[in-house]
Amino acid sequence: MPDSGRAFRRNAPQFAAHLSSLLTRTVTDQPLVCRFHEEEGLVSAFIRFRGRTRRERTATLGNGCQIYVFQRVLPNPKDPRKVTTAESSYSYGVGQNLEDDWLIRYDYVPERAERDPEYKYPIGHVHFNGYSESYEAFEMDDKKPLHKLHFPTRRVSLEDFIEHLIIEMGVPTKRGQEKALELLAESRKRFETEKRTRD
Repeated sequence: MPDSGRAFRRNAPQFAAHLSSLLTRTVTDQPLVCRFHEEEGLVSAFIRFRGRTRRERTATLGNGCQIYVFQRVLPNPKDPRKVTTAESSYSYGVGQNLEDDWLIRYDYVPERAERDPEYKYPIGHVHFNGYSESYEAFEMDDKKPLHKLHFPTRRVSLEDFIEHLIIEMGVPTKRGQEKALELLAESRKRFETEKRTRD
């Protein structure tokens, strides 16, 4: 295995551990796990909660809200020892079955947008699983259900997602809201500093 492959297999779990710590130090005891996947000679790492099925790969938070967190990372093309996000998806819901009862889902799909010429949606987008009487009454050709619309947004980081859960959804925190928000702000700042340094 080339050095870059070994470095990626070392660095992807470290990145997963960092993401996991954001969750386990703020809103849940359930850690994320990192599993490698190889397809057509391309190695990627899947980062998510443990479970055999998507339905099992959720965490229930202190307010009863359920969350799903997924990231697929690849070796960074400029420096294969580092990781880059190929796709991510974060969702939450207030029902018992997140597969059907999700409320919001944030998706980020840069790899799909780059590889698929038919892909015509924003790279970063949000889906809302709700109902709008005015939307239902609006007539248009090829109208999609509301939950299938891709509302454009910037990339939503895991820090942003957790912060939203704490502030907007009232998710209880492990060591107090102020400490949780400070931890998330510090992590976000560190990422931005490292990103600027690499450019």
